[in-house]
Amino acid sequence: MIPDLVKHTNILVIVGDILKVRASGVGFGDLAVVENWDGRNSLGQVIELDHDVVSLQVFSGGKGLLTRAKVQFLGHAIALNASYFNTQRMMQQYVLKAYYE
Repeated sequence: MIPDLVKHTNILVIVGDILKVRASGVGFGDLAVVENWDGRNSLGQVIELDHDVVSLQVFSGGKGLLTRAKVQFLGHAIALNASYFNTQRMMQQYVLKAYYE
């Protein structure tokens, strides 16, 4: 875990894989780590902001999560590092596969 980031413990509600927590300084699309009471960590992403209420979609689902879980926002969205050459090679393979099928 990243020790410099604040852990939010005021989870308001959990419905399915959506978790609502009261927090500030969070951006749309930011990633978050949800640490459950049993020590399991799940990754989530901010999908809605309503003043200081943040809605997260937990990628592994909300099953087993309790409102006493801790949420730590990472301060950035998902990033993909793709070079021009890798992208070009993937497109060539896609075009060739589509052409010969």
